[in-house]
Amino acid sequence: MKSYELTLVVKPELAKDKQEGIVAGLKKQIEAADGKIDKVDDCGKKELAYPIDGFSEGAYFFMIFSIPAQELAALEKNVRLNDNVIRHLIVSKEE
Repeated sequence: MKSYELTLVVKPELAKDKQEGIVAGLKKQIEAADGKIDKVDDCGKKELAYPIDGFSEGAYFFMIFSIPAQELAALEKNVRLNDNVIRHLIVSKEE
C-alpha cells in the first residue's frame, strides 16, 4: 500500500464538531478500504493567501494515511464533492 498526505481546507464558519465530522468520515472511508491512518493534525484556522469562494481564512487539517491505490480515486471524489471543503491536495508520500 502506498502512503499519501492529504491537506484539507474546510469552511471556517462550520462548527468544530462538523469540521471534525468531515475528517472522521474520511478516516472511516480509508479504514473501510483496508487503509491505515498514520497521523491526523488539526492545524486550526489560518488566513488564506488569496480569497477562495469568498473566504479569507480556512480551517486546515493534515492527514498521513496508507490506502490501496485503486481506492484513492473514490476517496478523492468524496472530498471533491463535499461542499464544506474549500480546497484539498492529496500527494504521494516518498518512502
